[in-house]
Amino acid sequence: MLVVRKERLKKGWTMKKLSEKAGIPYTTLSALETGKAYPWPKHKKALAKALQVKTDRLFEEVGGE
Repeated sequence: MLVVRKERLKKGWTMKKLSEKAGIPYTTLSALETGKAYPWPKHKKALAKALQVKTDRLFEEVGGE
């Protein structure tokens, strides 16, 4: 599981809610969370701001699924 997904779930947010808060398309977030797309710097920045985490941690693998 990626940090971005773990942090989203910790907040109790759906992918739709996070995509709205970060201002990125739902389909982009879905592709990022499943590893089907590589995040652009603007996506990393928007997601980190919405989740209140450091940008460099967002796409690291973490335990627990």
